[in-house]
Amino acid sequence: MKSTESIYQRIVEASTYPVYLCTGEDLVITVANRATLNAWGKDESVIGMRFIHALPELSDQYFIHLLENVFQTGEMYIAKNDRADMLIDDERKTFYYNFSYQAMRNDIGIITGVLCFATGVTELELAKQASIKSQKNLLDSESSFRTMAETSDVLISMSDATGNAVYFNKAWSELTGKPEEELLKFGWVDLIHPDDKVNWVNNFLAAYTDKHTVKGEFRIQSKSDSYRWLLAKIPARFDGDGNFAGYIGSYIDITDRKQREFSMERANEEIQLINEEMNASNEELAASNDELLSVQEFMRIQAIEKQIALDRLKSQDENIKNMVKQAPVGMCIIQGDPLYVVEVNDTFLELIGKTREELSDKPYWEVNAEAASFYEPITDHVLATGESFHTVEQELTLIRNGKEEIVNVDFVYEPMFDEHQKPYAIIIVSIDITDKVAARKKLQRAEESLRLALEAAGMGSFSLNPETKEFKVSPSMKTFFGLDPEERISYEAAIKQIPDNYRTDVLSQLDRSFTNNITFDMEYPILGYSDGQIRWVRAVGKMQDSDGKRAFTGVLNDITERRKDEERKNDFIGMVSHELKTPLTSMRGYVQMLLLKMRKLEDEFAISSLEKTNTQIGKMTTMINGFLNVSRLESGKIHIDHKVFDLAQLVKESEDESISTISSHKIVFAPVEETIVNADIDKIGQVINNLISNAVKYSAAGSTINVACITVDNRALVSIRDEGMGIKPQDAAKIFERYYRVEGTQMFSISGFGIGLYLCAEIIHRHEGEIWVDSDFGNGSTFSFSIPVFS
Repeated sequence: MKSTESIYQRIVEASTYPVYLCTGEDLVITVANRATLNAWGKDESVIGMRFIHALPELSDQYFIHLLENVFQTGEMYIAKNDRADMLIDDERKTFYYNFSYQAMRNDIGIITGVLCFATGVTELELAKQASIKSQKNLLDSESSFRTMAETSDVLISMSDATGNAVYFNKAWSELTGKPEEELLKFGWVDLIHPDDKVNWVNNFLAAYTDKHTVKGEFRIQSKSDSYRWLLAKIPARFDGDGNFAGYIGSYIDITDRKQREFSMERANEEIQLINEEMNASNEELAASNDELLSVQEFMRIQAIEKQIALDRLKSQDENIKNMVKQAPVGMCIIQGDPLYVVEVNDTFLELIGKTREELSDKPYWEVNAEAASFYEPITDHVLATGESFHTVEQELTLIRNGKEEIVNVDFVYEPMFDEHQKPYAIIIVSIDITDKVAARKKLQRAEESLRLALEAAGMGSFSLNPETKEFKVSPSMKTFFGLDPEERISYEAAIKQIPDNYRTDVLSQLDRSFTNNITFDMEYPILGYSDGQIRWVRAVGKMQDSDGKRAFTGVLNDITERRKDEERKNDFIGMVSHELKTPLTSMRGYVQMLLLKMRKLEDEFAISSLEKTNTQIGKMTTMINGFLNVSRLESGKIHIDHKVFDLAQLVKESEDESISTISSHKIVFAPVEETIVNADIDKIGQVINNLISNAVKYSAAGSTINVACITVDNRALVSIRDEGMGIKPQDAAKIFERYYRVEGTQMFSISGFGIGLYLCAEIIHRHEGEIWVDSDFGNGSTFSFSIPVFS
């Protein structure tokens, strides 16, 4: 292995081409041969440095990004004639390279670094650039071309439309030692290497037939009889009329580059052979290691079995003693006649309130005399029979640290057996659960106090396991269902007592609370199981976690009387609203007739007064309709007519209506994609129009109102943003409550009874949706609601 690595290192160091290796995510330069250091203009001090620190002039170039990408993806990167600006002797110089970046992997395939092989092609690239520039100039003028060609180091030739050579520049004669006259007589073809001649001539003739550019590499004999490699590029020439005029060719001596490429190929072949030898050696070594491991494993197993057989009896006691010392619970070993402590841990000493010295000097039951009358016979029985003894939450009176204390303890007396299976000692395991018992009793007292408080308040409590549907209710809650306190009721039976028109909504809200861990707060009626009486209740509950168990707990409150009061109030509001609508309708008719008459008489004062009266009648009608809607909603007479429709079309209708009716504000509707929902199109339209109307009402004239509708997580979300007065956080929390009005001096001039947003919220909730407000007081508000998308 070391010999192979040494050969590899010598090959890399002797290479005339830059070779370097960067390892780790930080791309630390681990290997860099002399050709690399010369190309960088650095010395060996850069080895061990991060690439970016060693070559800071490359930080604004793309090489570091390429190295990182190869290290992360393992994909090889190959570049041709790429430019690199290097800092050589404090001077920034430009070089060109052919190079490759390839990932280095360890034996298990993990990428450990990036290896770079490079070839400098600066002279070739500059020659190419010069050639391109020279060819362009040649086409401009025959005279300037020949002058340039004669002074150029690049080999240049020209041929006419028949393919015969008509010009070779001085560089040809200097390379071949032949005068131009001899070269023009097709003598230059005779100088081509025999292995290249046929292929090159065929390529030239094929290109000549199609009048295409000729490209290729071939060897030509120099005046020293050695062969030089030429890179030829011979584009076709055309005259001003587009007729083929022959060829003009440029030939670059690439012998040095070809020799470097051949050297690189030989080096790669040698590296491949070395890798194959290393792989073979690794396989042989792995096979030997496997055999050695098998032998070692066999010997280890034999040694373990022998040691186990020899030390089993000797180690048993020691292991138990170590267990006692390290146990997180109180443990003690007693042995002998009388019983003495042979091992005890600090937890046990703390439990019984004794010192280690006390237990080591006297028999166990003499030290713990206060417990001997009850427990000494038990230890005698355990030693006599070999039977364990267990006790749970045993209440003991112990003298701990000289003070009598009552403690609760879980005890286990476990016998220890000798090689003849005869009990000879006892392990005592004890856990002080005094705090646990006290906490449980405290919790029981608190639960009893809560139960009494709930019963005194006329409230019932319940607990439900969402998975097993185990249902526990308080005696007072059973009376809500028309049951006696002693009777049992299941979850399924309780759900059946809810009327059909409320049951689905209750189950849906319960499921949301189970799944999303949100508070369940709902009012609904219950039909008495025995007495058939309808009782209205308010149920409030939430998922709770206790000792790793999840349960849905809550309370029920009988709100029957409150609901009856609200029904009487709603009936009164509905009756009054109906009675008020008739005179208002007549009043509006008379006002409109007077307006028509006054407009004919052109009485401006009367027209203005009547228009204001008509506006106030409209406001009055809107408020009365609001009261009627509240009355219908709370009496259950508002019906949600579900239909499948495109919410985008409904938003477009609201946009058209706003444009025709609202001129005081700039209302901007964002484009809406198709959004299919299953909802009551009239009710959802009422919500959108109410929110736009509120935005107009509570923001200054001339301000902008933005309306948008998007789809988020399979829910259609509609938002209306204004630049109005905004809402304080304490008001935002109550803004959707019935009859709630924000207080403030700026509100005196704005009419309303707090009905609109309440109606909006109820409509959205009956669509299994959500409605909310985000507001920055003084800077405007955004009212939003979401409903499920139809699927």
